[in-house]
Parts: sequence; structure tokens; C-alpha cells
Amino acid sequence: MQSKPAVIPPPLPKILNTLYPLKRDSKKRTLTLYLVLGPTGPLEFLLDGQKWHMPTSELPLVGSTEDWQIINLTGGAHPIHIHLIQFRLISRQAFLVNRYTTDWLTLNGEPPLEHPTKVLPVEPYLLDGPINPPAHENGWKDTIQAYPGQVTTIRIRFAPQDEVVSIPGINQFPFNPAAEPGYVWHCHILDHEDNDMMRPYKVRNPREDC
Repeated sequence: MQSKPAVIPPPLPKILNTLYPLKRDSKKRTLTLYLVLGPTGPLEFLLDGQKWHMPTSELPLVGSTEDWQIINLTGGAHPIHIHLIQFRLISRQAFLVNRYTTDWLTLNGEPPLEHPTKVLPVEPYLLDGPINPPAHENGWKDTIQAYPGQVTTIRIRFAPQDEVVSIPGINQFPFNPAAEPGYVWHCHILDHEDNDMMRPYKVRNPREDC
């Protein structure tokens, strides 16, 4: 049997991808990861203290760029996945977990909450300095590890990844992202997302002809 000639792959370019600057032009959201404990152990994991059926609270504007501070109040890491878009990791930073949790519970009550979550700014609880993304996380992501004892800050642009410039209120998707049923963000651990660690979010699009 005659052997086939070896295939020599073309050389890789020196730069595989160019990461253009990404600036926040819209709001900063502060969101918690919370574990509800029962008499025999964990009952459910919640995003911002809310169960799935509660009113949608994340309503970003199409074309906007937001920062989401994901504050992990649990004892484990959670791979957080956001549908529709990709995002960039900005930083991770340690914080005073017990003090923040106590103050957050005093402000909101014990989850699951039956009211909109009241935001407790995390800045007064931060420790040390922010940790920049490692090389393997310094690019576009659709899932990010939120580690225990840390605030994971991601920058989310509600526009296609390949568009260099986006403008709040301008839809650059080839479809209307505001159409029902909307999208979700959740933990990618199956038994966590099945136990309410998933929330809907909806993109607002003011231009009906998009």
C-alpha cells in the first residue's frame, strides 16, 4: 500500500487575533452567587438571591457594553455562562466574604427573595488589588470561572463579537435579539442550573425595524 505524502501545515501568523480595547459605556451590575442550605445540606443555588420564575431583572440595551461584578458567596467555583454574546474577563479580586454576606442578608433578607434584590456595593469589602486575566483567559469568552472568595468582573458587549465598534441602542445582530423568549445566564454545572442557578435576561431594542 502506497503511503500518502506528508501534509505540511502552513505557518501560523505571529498574531492569531487582535483584541481591540473594550470600554464600558453603560451600567455596572453587581450580582451574587448564593447557596441556600437546608437541614441536611444544600437545597438550591441562586443568582442574586432570585429563583427562575421571578421577574427578569437584567435588561441590557442592545449595542451597549456593561460590567458585571459576579460576587461568589458560596464555597465553590461556578462556571458562569451567558447566552447570545461573548465577553471579556476584566479582573478577579478577593473580598471580605463573611462581612459582605452578613450585610447583604441584612439588606435583602434570607433567599430565595420575594422582592427585587437590593444592591450592596462591593467596593468597601475588596481586599488587595485586582488580579488581571491570565494569558489563557485574555480573550473573548462565553463562560468564565467565578471562584469562591472573589469578585469576578466581566465586560459584556451586547453586539456581535466581530464588530469593532458598537453603539448603545443600535442593533448589529442579523436578527432582533429583543424577540421572545429572550436569553439566560446560568451556572454550567448541571445540578446547579437545575436547582435554580439560572436566570432569564432580555435585551432591549428601541428600534423596532432592526
